[in-house]
Amino acid sequence: MRKVLLTLISCLLITIAILPIADFSTAKVHAACNAYQVARIKDNGEFEEVGCYSSLSDAKNKMRENNDYVIRNNNSYSPTKIIAMNSGIVYSYPGRSGSATLTIYQHPNKGLNVYDSKRTYVDKHREMFYYDLYNYDVNSGNGEVYVNCLDFKGYVSLKDVDLVPTKFLEKNLAITLGGRDSLNGESAFTFYPKQNYYKVVRNGNYLDLVYYFQYGWSNSYTTPRSYTYIIGKAADFMNEGEIYYSFNGYDFYRDGKCSILAGTYFNYYQYLPLRAESSISASTFNQLLTYKGYDSSSKLWNTGQYFLDAEKKYGINAALLFGIACNESGYGTSGYARTRNNLFGWNA
Repeated sequence: MRKVLLTLISCLLITIAILPIADFSTAKVHAACNAYQVARIKDNGEFEEVGCYSSLSDAKNKMRENNDYVIRNNNSYSPTKIIAMNSGIVYSYPGRSGSATLTIYQHPNKGLNVYDSKRTYVDKHREMFYYDLYNYDVNSGNGEVYVNCLDFKGYVSLKDVDLVPTKFLEKNLAITLGGRDSLNGESAFTFYPKQNYYKVVRNGNYLDLVYYFQYGWSNSYTTPRSYTYIIGKAADFMNEGEIYYSFNGYDFYRDGKCSILAGTYFNYYQYLPLRAESSISASTFNQLLTYKGYDSSSKLWNTGQYFLDAEKKYGINAALLFGIACNESGYGTSGYARTRNNLFGWNA
């Protein structure tokens, strides 16, 4: 009897050992579904197949039946194999094409028409708002995704982005992204993605609108790198402690899908008129560098009066000029600033 029992236990252990691993977000679509797999995101982050489709349009029609549905394909460059979703965010990952930045074209097919010159770019690991998958090539695993990047609506290469469905954000589910980076050599990583948001925080007698910026990357493999920026005074319709979302910086929504509008607010510094006169003193400009931890090695050191002189002579707001110089030159410490006195990166 003991011998029979040991045999049964051994068989059970062997059976457990050869059971397939659960289909988590890093698992490939099974080989039988060689075109478009529509899958449901389960509450634990796994994918459950709903059906396989030979055409993208049929797969999209099925996906739109349920907010938790996504479309996946084995040739996708992303570890999740997600190529389309109903809603969510998109992270830039241009290293897959050997580039440091991701280009966003206003029109599809890289703008090969009369509007070819209208484009912008973002650094890696930056968040964009997802609209739709425009096209996809099942053989190359590439296509174009329609996105919104700070109110610039355009198209990016699917190869160079990772898609994060809303459910992973709302349910705080771990997801695996990245990998196949030919420029930086970054490996795939698993973390809990967070969508960028705004929060109203009390600062003495003031209510500040604070921007919480999250990178689509993590060096701790659990939470994304994040930073906070004080945007300015909170709008009258905003309440202390409340969280808002925005894809353009002036329309604020109560939900991550940006469907419940709370109000529209243009803060002073973000839309400061170029010809407005600054009320900031030269000493305040100079003190900013000290506050930020810079010293006389900065090319912007003690230059506040020069910016005020330029404002008086040319009618260009000194605070705006100084802010752009700080941003483009790393507070006067960049190579172009130190070796070429180029504070703005023009023609760099």
